[in-house]
Amino acid sequence: MQVSVTFRNMDPQEGIKEYVEKKVQRLKRLLNEPIDIRVVLDSEKFRYQAEVYVSADGLNVIGRHNEEDLRAAVDLVMDKVERQIRDQKGRDRARVRQVSAHVVVPAEAGPQVIESEPYPLKPMTLEEALKDLEAREEDFVIFIDEKTDAINLLYRKRAGGYGLLELEV
Repeated sequence: MQVSVTFRNMDPQEGIKEYVEKKVQRLKRLLNEPIDIRVVLDSEKFRYQAEVYVSADGLNVIGRHNEEDLRAAVDLVMDKVERQIRDQKGRDRARVRQVSAHVVVPAEAGPQVIESEPYPLKPMTLEEALKDLEAREEDFVIFIDEKTDAINLLYRKRAGGYGLLELEV
């Protein structure tokens, strides 16, 4: 984790720099390496502004807060940034993933993709997947198991009944 602290319109204070670095360590458990964090502390008359720029895992978050006390400004902006990171990661998990189903037909030169269409990959339980399979014309359902977050394939057997494949990534 790379942290840089910049002071604008004020003298650098070692105690404040250590305080900021201590507060930034909270973000380490939320993000994967490499993490780049830039903190800019600005003084304007009787108010302090703290700005935090976080870049990690394709996630870019910016937080700003003005306050009369510098440490309070740092605390509040770190709370904002942490909340933004949690919200963004929650949205990423909830987003429905898409996979493409391909029909492969052998040809003289080798297999070729004849038809391709997006297939929604939704989080659901096994019971919900069974209901979804019974309502479909297709003989399979691909889904994310809500309990294990694993990708599963539920299919209809020709002899009757159902089969379940738990895919390992």
